[in-house]
Amino acid sequence: MRLTESARPDRDPADSYVVRYEMVIEGDSPDHARVELWVTTDGRMAVGLETRDRVATRLRVRNRRPGFATGHEPEEVSKNELIALLDAVAGGELALVARIWPLIGLGGCTAIAGPGVIDRLRLAGYAPRRWLATRDSSWRGLSTLRYRRWT
Repeated sequence: MRLTESARPDRDPADSYVVRYEMVIEGDSPDHARVELWVTTDGRMAVGLETRDRVATRLRVRNRRPGFATGHEPEEVSKNELIALLDAVAGGELALVARIWPLIGLGGCTAIAGPGVIDRLRLAGYAPRRWLATRDSSWRGLSTLRYRRWT
């Protein structure tokens, strides 16, 4: 497991916010989830789960654009919300479903978790966003990446 931190991350001039702190936790193998956290100058937090390149590599498909596989832009995230989310990621309780387009490659990705995990996140105040959904039968037929517990 690797932890990388930066108090002076590169600035993207297209962003409407300034990142003051960046933390990346990445496992030793591709079946350990990668998470990236950014804290902005106004105290909001962005969460990135996996990179599109890592997902495409695991699925053996083409990726035509950089960035996170899924996550959210900076918003208010409490300490309890962050702990609940990182517990779910570290426990291998989140999976990714990916849409694969013939000839194009990797499309959109969504994180999924069981109802119990979603309930724990809700209790902590981290209500599921568009990037995180309850695992159910509607995801059948899409490519699914499961992750092992961080050790």
